[in-house]
Amino acid sequence: MRRLALPLVFAATLLVAGCSGGASNASNGTSPSQVTAISGTVSLIQPRTLTNQAILKLTLVDVSVQPQTALASKTFQPVGKLPLSFSLAYPSAQINPGDLYVVQAHMVDGDRTFITPIQYPVLTKGGASRVKIRLRALPTPGEQAFSGYKDLKAHLGAMKYTQGSKASVGVASGWQVFRDSTGTLRFIRELEDAGKKGFTSTEIAYLDNKPWVVVKTIRPQRGAKPSRIERAAWNPAGKLVLAKDLNRGQSSVLSAAAAKTLYDQGMKMRSLATKK
Repeated sequence: MRRLALPLVFAATLLVAGCSGGASNASNGTSPSQVTAISGTVSLIQPRTLTNQAILKLTLVDVSVQPQTALASKTFQPVGKLPLSFSLAYPSAQINPGDLYVVQAHMVDGDRTFITPIQYPVLTKGGASRVKIRLRALPTPGEQAFSGYKDLKAHLGAMKYTQGSKASVGVASGWQVFRDSTGTLRFIRELEDAGKKGFTSTEIAYLDNKPWVVVKTIRPQRGAKPSRIERAAWNPAGKLVLAKDLNRGQSSVLSAAAAKTLYDQGMKMRSLATKK
């Protein structure tokens, strides 16, 4: 019996030692009750279809310190369909209860950027470990340029303008040149009437004396509905940011060659407008 008792006592001792060792590891590390990941969903305020090029990045940031410190981040590509469920692991030992932490989300899809219009606090100061993030789409550079063109066009009545005309075989052309109060060229509207062969209206907005936005509208004849509308815009560095071709109601990308033709037309009209 004594020979049997010793192994039993030894086994019990090992069991107790094993239990006490597990408790020690938990106290030195992260206990099961501590949250070590932030979860939630990401969606769009105004739903839209994303391309396969969309990239979404989530970052846990301590905004109480300067510079702000990123504790964890995760990137999704492709993003796929939204809403997107996520889990963002973070080092719980680095969380200071007195600091403010937020989850920042940033997504890019082609030339469109998506941001969070509000902050999403988590973990401390009443913040939870689960959050519902909603992204807002910003206008693309092309959309911003076209919006600026429309705004400029709406204020042409307050500008000084001159006009000119010329005629060739079968085509009558005329144009109006608009300048602001400083005399800077801002807008030219050119009309070409070829009778039954077609009627074309080209509107050119200028920025820093260079073509900024060009909209060319082609009609079968004067007064008819447009059969084609070409739109192109460039940023201050000269990069093409808008290239749209509306052909009989069908929208497509305007070719680089066609966009260059519009730009060259804008430069030609600028030269004509500056002749004395």
